[in-house]
This record gives sequence, structure tokens and C-alpha cells, in this order.
Amino acid sequence: MPTEDPFLYTVSATATEGTPLASVEEALLESLAGVEQGITDAELIKAKAQLRARLVFDSDSVTNIAHQLGYYETIANVDLFTTAPARIAAVTLEEVAAAAREVLMPANRTIGWFEPLPVGSGSSK
Repeated sequence: MPTEDPFLYTVSATATEGTPLASVEEALLESLAGVEQGITDAELIKAKAQLRARLVFDSDSVTNIAHQLGYYETIANVDLFTTAPARIAAVTLEEVAAAAREVLMPANRTIGWFEPLPVGSGSSK
């Protein structure tokens, strides 16, 4: 979702029982490193299709269109909403890689783990 200022991206995973959280973190970081190196043409085509579908679903009623127009006007201007399909279509593999290197760099990360207590070991409160 576009915003006027940079915002928080969340990348998450759920570990299966017995999977060390460190290995899950390592796998996520490897995936991010791969994106920083660039994505494939097939991945870009899929992402563009998903974004176009989201725009269609976000505009499936008069109420949703009004919401979208108001939302885009608050973060930039309504032109961002009306030009979104063309802007999505124009995105290149090189632009995705450059944006990923800028946004996904290690200095921008906060990593946290949520590890629930085993059943029966927690407080009753």
C-alpha cells in the first residue's frame, strides 16, 4: 500500500513444531537476499497481476472507490490512484531490485521472535 512516507514492511513465518526459530529466520533472510539480487520475470508478472487484481477488488463498489479516492488524496493525490495501473505495468526488474536493495537492507531491519510457552507451563492468569 502506498504511503506518503516510508512505512513498516512485515515479513513473517510460522515455524512447524520442532523447527528451530533460528533456522526460520535464516531462511527468511536468505529469501530477502535473493530479492535484493533481483526477481525473475515470472515473479514480476505474477506480482503485477496480483496488484492489478487488488486494484479491481478495491474498486468493486461505489463505497470502495470513494474510500480509495480519499485514501490516495491523503497520502499524495488522487492522480496516484488513477495512474496506478499504468505505473504498475511500467515497473521493470531493475527497478524492483533497486527498491529491494534500498528498503530491505540489514540496517532497516528489526527482527523478533514469538515463541509461545509449552502448553501447561504458563501462568493461569
